[in-house]
Amino acid sequence: MLLAAILATLEAFGVGGDWLRYARYGFMAYFVLQAITGTVGYYLHGYSNGASDNATGVVAALETADRLRRNKPADVDLEVVLTSAEELGMIGAYYYVEAHRNEWPRGRTAAINFDTLGAGKLTIIEQTGTVEVIRYENSATNLARQLIQHESFIGKAKVGKWHTADFDSVWFVRQNIPVLALCALDEKGKMPRIHRPDDTLDHVDLTPMHTAIDLAEMIFRRLSVAL
Repeated sequence: MLLAAILATLEAFGVGGDWLRYARYGFMAYFVLQAITGTVGYYLHGYSNGASDNATGVVAALETADRLRRNKPADVDLEVVLTSAEELGMIGAYYYVEAHRNEWPRGRTAAINFDTLGAGKLTIIEQTGTVEVIRYENSATNLARQLIQHESFIGKAKVGKWHTADFDSVWFVRQNIPVLALCALDEKGKMPRIHRPDDTLDHVDLTPMHTAIDLAEMIFRRLSVAL
């Protein structure tokens, strides 16, 4: 899509020759093919059930918050945010951050992002993105790296990267807010069955989700003292 936009701009300014016209036809055919295969795929296989992506993330967020509210430091605010329209460009998260970022105390705000925790091993994400690389180099991620060396997490969590896209937490990162991004990846660095009709409850492994909850609770309590 980015390349198509660049070529369209060149054509608008009269730059290029016949090759640009042929490239345009090629892109037109490509996008039409994408539309056809997507439509046929929907009618043949239906929609994604979303058990791992992202019902597990919702459960992890709610359970972590429920644990924390029972014994939360009095001077610490806790918010649970369930955003929408991630596949369209993390739109829900974008408008949430834009609406509230000026209210958050700088240097004393952090976020934990749960995304797809139903298969594989819990992974602390240190980098996402394709065209634009987003790096999760912050106090929350660094603390998580240290904690997974603790005996209760050994063999249950790892550090990794997600190259396919970004998470909703990208907007927090761009505001220099520390973010701990958690998901579950298999040995190939993939999220099994996401966006597939077989992403159902009977295929979900709850182990990485429970590990994520335990780790997130520990991170929150330690950050609430450190920030």
